[in-house]
Amino acid sequence: MKEESNENKEKLYFKDFLALCIATFQVLLPIFIVIFLIFVVLAFLIVKVWIK
Repeated sequence: MKEESNENKEKLYFKDFLALCIATFQVLLPIFIVIFLIFVVLAFLIVKVWIK
């Protein structure tokens, strides 16, 4: 009986961990996209100025 409850706790912990990972990913992904877009725009502008 004790082993079963321990197993359930581990499963619950894994579910919480997975949910936390997904939430973190959803929060960080837009930030990464914004940083990436800014980087692309800056790179494009630098190349444009460099060609001039």
